[in-house]
Amino acid sequence: SGAEAAAQIDASVAAKPPGDPRSRSQNASYIAAIQAAILRQWTRPESVRIGQQCQVLIRQIPGGEVVSVQVSPDCPYDELGRRSVEAAVLKASPLPYAGYESAFVRDPVFTFRAEDK
Repeated sequence: SGAEAAAQIDASVAAKPPGDPRSRSQNASYIAAIQAAILRQWTRPESVRIGQQCQVLIRQIPGGEVVSVQVSPDCPYDELGRRSVEAAVLKASPLPYAGYESAFVRDPVFTFRAEDK
């Protein structure tokens, strides 16, 4: 339905030493799995305009349990939008972990970009 919202997330994670192509694709699929888990939980408030971007720092422990979510101070989302992003991350906890142990990142930074589905 038109009321449904979508987002795109770009992730930047702590640089790891260059590895073989398998580890690079493992990292990419790990990030994609986390993105999908969070986006399934997020409903874009009408106050968040399409195209607006917001950075979020996630802290997680091995196993994927989210211990904190911090929305960037320069995020243009209003209070409702910020809370919606935080809630989506917390609802997605535990984040994907099994099978991604070698790609695990404790403090991934994601950039939400609101889009229409």
